[in-house]
Amino acid sequence: MSDARPDAGRARAGLDPHEEAGAEIEAVAVVGIAGRFPGARTTEEFWDHLVAGRDCLEELDDAELLTAGVPASALAGPGYVRRAAALDGFAEFDAEFFGLPPSVAAAMDPQQRLFLESCWHALEDAGHDPAARDGAVGVFAAPSFSGYFGYNLLSHHDPRVLLGSGTSPALIHALTLTDPNFFATRVAHALDLRGPALTVQTACSGSLVAVHLACQSLLSGETDLALAGGMTVKVPHRAGYLHEPGSMMSADGLCRPFDAAANGTVFGSGGGVVALKRLSDALADGDRIRAVVRGTAVNNDGSLKMGFTAPSVEMQAAVIAEALAVAGLEPHEVGYVEAHGTGTVLGDPVETAALRQALDPAGDRTAPCLIGSAKGNIGHLEAASGVVGLIKAVLALEHRTLPATAHFTAPNPELGLGDGPFEVVAETRQWTGPGPLVAGVSSLGVGGTNAHVVLTEAPHAPPRRTPAPTPAAVPASAPDAAPVLLVSARTPEALRDAARELAGAIGPDTDLMDVAHTLAGRRAFGFRAAVSARSPERAAALLRADRPAVRVAAAPPAPVLLLPGQGSPYPRMGEGLYRAGGVFRRELDRCAELFAAGTGRDPRDAVFRGDAADLLRTDVAQPALFCVEYALARTLESHGVRPAALAGHSVGEFAAACLAGVMELPDAVRLVAARGRLMHAAPAGTMLSVRAAPEQVLARLDGSGLELAAVNEPGACVVAGPPEQAAAFSALMTAEGFTVTALRTPHAFHTAAMDEAAERFAELAGRVPLSAPAVPLLSNVTGDWMTDAEATDPERWARQMRSTVRWSDCVRTLLTGTGPDGPGRALVETGPGRALASAARRVPGWSDAHLAVSAMRHPEERIDDGEALSRALGALWETGVEVDWSGTLHGRERRVPLPGYPFRRVRHWIDPAEPARPAGAGAQAEAGAEAEVRERPRTAEPRAEATPEGAGRGAAEVLAGIWAEVLGVASVRPDEDFFDLGGDSVLAARVCGRAQAFGLDLTPKDVFEHPTVSRLAVRVS
Repeated sequence: MSDARPDAGRARAGLDPHEEAGAEIEAVAVVGIAGRFPGARTTEEFWDHLVAGRDCLEELDDAELLTAGVPASALAGPGYVRRAAALDGFAEFDAEFFGLPPSVAAAMDPQQRLFLESCWHALEDAGHDPAARDGAVGVFAAPSFSGYFGYNLLSHHDPRVLLGSGTSPALIHALTLTDPNFFATRVAHALDLRGPALTVQTACSGSLVAVHLACQSLLSGETDLALAGGMTVKVPHRAGYLHEPGSMMSADGLCRPFDAAANGTVFGSGGGVVALKRLSDALADGDRIRAVVRGTAVNNDGSLKMGFTAPSVEMQAAVIAEALAVAGLEPHEVGYVEAHGTGTVLGDPVETAALRQALDPAGDRTAPCLIGSAKGNIGHLEAASGVVGLIKAVLALEHRTLPATAHFTAPNPELGLGDGPFEVVAETRQWTGPGPLVAGVSSLGVGGTNAHVVLTEAPHAPPRRTPAPTPAAVPASAPDAAPVLLVSARTPEALRDAARELAGAIGPDTDLMDVAHTLAGRRAFGFRAAVSARSPERAAALLRADRPAVRVAAAPPAPVLLLPGQGSPYPRMGEGLYRAGGVFRRELDRCAELFAAGTGRDPRDAVFRGDAADLLRTDVAQPALFCVEYALARTLESHGVRPAALAGHSVGEFAAACLAGVMELPDAVRLVAARGRLMHAAPAGTMLSVRAAPEQVLARLDGSGLELAAVNEPGACVVAGPPEQAAAFSALMTAEGFTVTALRTPHAFHTAAMDEAAERFAELAGRVPLSAPAVPLLSNVTGDWMTDAEATDPERWARQMRSTVRWSDCVRTLLTGTGPDGPGRALVETGPGRALASAARRVPGWSDAHLAVSAMRHPEERIDDGEALSRALGALWETGVEVDWSGTLHGRERRVPLPGYPFRRVRHWIDPAEPARPAGAGAQAEAGAEAEVRERPRTAEPRAEATPEGAGRGAAEVLAGIWAEVLGVASVRPDEDFFDLGGDSVLAARVCGRAQAFGLDLTPKDVFEHPTVSRLAVRVS
């Protein structure tokens, strides 16, 4: 977005530089922000501090400073300032989240660690998981000098040996973890980003230059999503600084941008990241746009200044003018500038002069231009200061509020503000204007590289689309599908924290559909919780409720649809889903119209306008049940739930067969209509549910006049026959202590009473084309997988009406792993009620590897159909089943700010060596002895030492000790994979080097080929 000439940007964008400003050109959207700031772990806390005008620097006492390593002689001097802009938890890091072993985490520069966490949070804030999107994702990053390497790590070595000996594996390893060259590539590797990864080093302007390069990359099509920013962590961290008269350092530890009392700056720690996309893409994708980058520019002072470190009015003004030209905006349109504003005697007057030259070139500006700087609140964050200023400006545009400039009381007379249009924001104020608000952000680097970014307010969000009109057949006040809030983490503890933090972010006015939409765009981890609720209060309560956390299996259970039979329908089943429209209504209407055309009776009348008596008629109940089950199955499919197998109970088997491709929908409708009509014409009969094992029932059926109609589970059967005989059998079984319940069915299905109906049905089935199942299908007749021959045999479909329903055997077949997809099953009852899912849990073979859920509510449940469906989808997702959440949305949701991943931060830190430490005592420290890792669940084991005692131990024991030492963990099990624990080629080489001391001849290739202790021990034995 820049060139050497102010007009170059417009020309490069395909515009005539002399065209009217404001012509439409592509821009860049800020879609996510994150960071760590002095006194604030989140951007929300940072904004609160800014609005309050709070000074976030800390006063330090001598005891703390001495502990930190500050020499007593420095403290005794008159120029030592005891203030610091420090970060909370600067030594902590969630190494496990990023797959890094503790030894590597401890040796890694804290700037890299905090920037890595901030990049993840920025992606979450943007609602984008790079692993789930197409297109290149780039990272552009600016670090500061690594004091951690020079002060902490190097103190454990003799520099004359480590550096003077030339390049060595130890030096290479240390530099990959601390050298700024690897700042951006570390993020790209950890987050698997495939776009450009560029580290920017232009001193204090580095992170804003990174934003400029990211915008260029987006506009050229090189990347589709870009992370840009920087991070500074001062080491020693909680330490003051030495002030000398005339230097740029503040004498009293206060940074006073543009103030009459300004006497220098205070350097501190912190930084941030912005996630950027092309504006057109962000609008098309429905992103939450936080602000728009209209133009950026970068230049250098060259030699137009007094010295290398001095600023230049001319080139600072030029970079602002160029950014405005690229943006297609006029100088008077800029209402606020987040200035570099260091509070130095020379810097502030030069910057103000440049602003006047760029934004009021003719001296006739009447529109006010306000200026401010976050450095008064948090100090100068060196390379990260530019992006932090950008984040402040983005938040100011979002809130239409300009925070006060901390410590500002009166303007520095050298600024020459007078009565002109430029004014320092002294008090927090509302920011209003006639058009979209425009802000500029400046960042100026020692050495002369200047950067400027022009921002405007985000475009107004389009109005939310209203739901499709509801047919007059059902009330228009029906609810939509319930939102599902997805929470996941790498550990049970982090899952609990994530759920509770999310609950705390949900208020009475929270739109849960917006929350669900935002969460659905985040990465799904191994520990999961899904909450479905209509009200924010209930959602928050469910999120706070403790429940066991279960890890997603390596091979998630395969979905299997269970379709209920007659006896399960109830009035208005699925009405809530029908009201909501979408796939369910479309598919139910399709089925109902086919039935109406063939029979003259519309099943929707019975389902939505009838009563329980209507659904007792077999010729009504079976078509109604088929319509609902088929529509519900297609709805699940639209959510990405594609069954690995299908099983239907009695008439439910026809819906299952249709879904499996055995029969086309029109043919299935004709068969179900005929089946219902023929069975309805059969003699009256009674069906009894008996809580007894099949052998107990069969032993009492002889001479009873009844038959075994179904075996639903090992301890529950259904018998059927004439009403009088059924009454006698019921009395007999009840007297013996068995529980007997009469079912709400008018006929004795699956008995001899169906013989005539079955015979006539076979003729009709013979005229219907039948195909082999495209999806594995279970048979009620055999209780096993239906063969192609059985599926295409019309006699078999007639016999199914007459035969005992071997449902318990069907479920046992599913659970014992005899199917094509292994033993893990997610059984989804795809129809009214929950009888089939409940019975499945009592069938032998049931285990924690399986799941049973109902996709439709029980008639007595006090939830609506949308919530029942959403609850089932959430339960499937919790077990690892892939769910397409776009099907649960209405296209009018918006991404909203939500808490980021709750990193389980643990102290990973190598303290500097004591100055009096004997020479050579730091050898073990370099290998990880000083890597302090707290909250480690296992007890530390002694490390392997090159001693006669150590040499006498077995190879496995020695290798386990070496691995633990190199990885920085307490212990290593024989079967743990070196690379799963975070090992890499560099650490493998260190293992081999340590092994040599024990007489173990290893190469890195051996570690790669035998990555467990047990296998490697066999290799060297």
